[in-house]
Amino acid sequence: MLWQNMENVSSNHSYPQDFLRIKRAQELIPLDFNTRRKEEYNDEIHVNELRSALKTCHNTAPGKDGIHYAMLKNLSDGAIEMLLVVYNRVFLEGLFPSVWSEAILLPFLKPSKDPHEPSSYRPIALTSCVCKVLEKIINARLSCVLDGRDLLTPYQYGFRKMRNTLDTLVRLESHILVSFARKKQLVAVLFDIEKAYATTWKYNILGVIHRFGIRGPMAFFIGNFLKNRTFQVKIGSCKSVPCEQEQGTPQGSVLSCTLFSIAINDIVKDVPDDICKSLTWMIWLYISHLRVLPP
Repeated sequence: MLWQNMENVSSNHSYPQDFLRIKRAQELIPLDFNTRRKEEYNDEIHVNELRSALKTCHNTAPGKDGIHYAMLKNLSDGAIEMLLVVYNRVFLEGLFPSVWSEAILLPFLKPSKDPHEPSSYRPIALTSCVCKVLEKIINARLSCVLDGRDLLTPYQYGFRKMRNTLDTLVRLESHILVSFARKKQLVAVLFDIEKAYATTWKYNILGVIHRFGIRGPMAFFIGNFLKNRTFQVKIGSCKSVPCEQEQGTPQGSVLSCTLFSIAINDIVKDVPDDICKSLTWMIWLYISHLRVLPP
């Protein structure tokens, strides 16, 4: 069944046994995000942040709560202040509404795929617009920390300010042209990670965040955002039973893109310096000027 296939993708059982042994051992190590230090990224959310986040919202289908972006963008000043109180309680006190962790998945058939195969469908997740506005605020703060402290590798190009996934193509093209001009070879290896978002190890994200020194409400919010995620597959007016998303980052979230960048940040660490590398939707590794072409 379709819902079972989608649940299995993010299940711990989808991991190889060798990795599961490593995973179980690592998750026995507790991560302490408590702190007495005052960090700007843990400050109370300001109304200007909320209004800025609302300006970036586009009309999309709502989650289970039925609240549209259009409703939030047309709130009165008094209602905005009340929403801000809710957001600050969620952020500063760690009170994460359970409905924000629930998603509706709409399956769309991929072009030229067999409609009878569950893997032929691309799921589109509908989650709470109220939560997604708060995610935008948290994501903006988190991105400032990551960029301001140079925590992400310079080889990361996806979902970063002043960078673009096309930059990686330009780098590769320039190396190809230089290799041709010097009559030398270039070898490129591309890794496309299948179902990358749905299979990302949640504990690893939190582990990297902990190593980055991020503590307090920011870290606790990310932990609450990732845990106890569920979804229901909807076809027409019918919904499946609730399914657990054991691993992976939630689909359709701006924050998920940044968390995925954090998750893959260490991939290039062990790649030798004489090999060029780039991280975007896929991993590019290429060696330029490997050897002279025969005459």
